[in-house]
Amino acid sequence: MIRKELYWPIGISLVLFGFVSFLITFLFFSRTVPVNLVSETYYHDALNYQDQLDRIAQTKNLAEKPAWHYNMQDGYLEIEFPTSTNSGELKGTIAFLRPSDASRDIRMSLALDENGKQRFATAELGKGLWKSQIHWDTPEGQYFQEEVWSIQ
Repeated sequence: MIRKELYWPIGISLVLFGFVSFLITFLFFSRTVPVNLVSETYYHDALNYQDQLDRIAQTKNLAEKPAWHYNMQDGYLEIEFPTSTNSGELKGTIAFLRPSDASRDIRMSLALDENGKQRFATAELGKGLWKSQIHWDTPEGQYFQEEVWSIQ
């Protein structure tokens, strides 16, 4: 039988042991979780962020902006540039970014058809949250547009 005056030291020892065990477990757990939230070119992107802000401001000033259409039944996303945009002079890239898993990010060149549209199959992307980022250049300037999608 434990003497009554030993209850406090044993209780404090158990609490401290539990706390240290929790900290050690949390440390090992935090080392095993992959961190995909930061770009590999973070420093370069930060230095050029004013250029990005200029592209966003120039996009806001457009009279007609590119429009996204999501057709859930047929399983595609479609980007449509305004008819006033000459798709022959347009060069750019599009990126589909998966915030939860950077290894599933997809980057490609814009390849608009004669109607100024480009389709993307949602089956290739998979279900979940996606960001689409479009960078495009025309003789008038550089532009950027970003949309967030939840693909079902």
